[in-house]
Amino acid sequence: MPMPARRSVIQYANELFGVSSLEEYLDYLDANRDRLGVPFVPRPEGDAPESGTAWARVDCARWIADCPWRCGSSHALPRAETRFWCTGCANGATGKTCAVVWPTARQRIEVNLGTLPSALANWPCAEDIPRYEQGEHTAMCEPCRQIGGL
Repeated sequence: MPMPARRSVIQYANELFGVSSLEEYLDYLDANRDRLGVPFVPRPEGDAPESGTAWARVDCARWIADCPWRCGSSHALPRAETRFWCTGCANGATGKTCAVVWPTARQRIEVNLGTLPSALANWPCAEDIPRYEQGEHTAMCEPCRQIGGL
């Protein structure tokens, strides 16, 4: 008899790394630099929410945001964080944090994706990430709109 797929718990950086803020996340990365194989983590020099927007999304049952400057980095997000800082490119070399936009139906997304195995718990789907980030929610596929309450 095949084993049923395990359901996922959609996690934030709080559960993944024991951090509840951007500063604690950066401290975690610095403290684990050798173990994680990451270079020195630059720190932001201030906030500039208008400089860019990082869109919170679920990837393999983790809340993350991709770098708005498209350097290829993404970072786990603490539950209540409203700022994004890319340690890969220092937010496009601005030196300042930008805003994180969370979906309004976050709890609905977590409930819906919690029925899936972690490897499948993604929102929005890969094809809809650009539409989501551009605010073109009506152009997203029907399942992504339903799950996200859009």
